[in-house]
Amino acid sequence: MTMNFGALWQNANPDAVGENNEPPEPGRYDVALAGAGAWIAKSSGNPTMKLTWRRVEDGYEWDDIYGFKTEGAANYSKKVAREVGVDVDAVADLDQLDSALKAVVGGFFIVDVQQNGDRRNTYVAGTLTGDVPIDTSDMQPTPIPAAVGDNSIPF
Repeated sequence: MTMNFGALWQNANPDAVGENNEPPEPGRYDVALAGAGAWIAKSSGNPTMKLTWRRVEDGYEWDDIYGFKTEGAANYSKKVAREVGVDVDAVADLDQLDSALKAVVGGFFIVDVQQNGDRRNTYVAGTLTGDVPIDTSDMQPTPIPAAVGDNSIPF
């Protein structure tokens, strides 16, 4: 299946650039890892990891933000990095994590979106195998903008 540029173009909102979509309705989705990175958040000074998921069926994108503020948060963030293909044993610092995440952009996964109270969380359920379901030419590793704020980060 290839994405229909015309339909996506017609529905695209140029004023919504930089806005983060909420995760989709709870369910299981085939997705591509459309972007990823790690950095120090400007306002908090905390290490942060971000994954951007793109749903295969319609190109809908949303971000997941992970932190390292507590041991539990660091454990979970490292688990997610491993699940998307990062060799976590080869990562010694945040710059290496950033590079390793960018190297796995364009991979395909199966994710479960679950409702947890008032939040929707995304969990990697596996790797999507078979034919490449969408064009990934625009999923080149790109740096996370330095201006990324962390006002919406829940930790």
